Amino acid sequence: MHFHGVYGFETFSHKKSVLIQSPKTDMRIRYSPYTDKMLSLLKKIMR
Repeated sequence: MHFHGVYGFETFSHKKSVLIQSPKTDMRIRYSPYTDKMLSLLKKIMR
C-alpha cells in the first residue's frame, strides 16, 4: 500500500467539527461573579 497525496492525507487525518460562536451572542449571565442585579434576574428566570 502507498499512502501518497490526497488519499494518504485523508487516511491519517482525523476530521473534527468546529463551532464558531459570535461573542455578541455570549451572555454575561453565564459567568460569575454575579452582582445582586444578576442574581435577582436569575431567580426570576428560574421560577
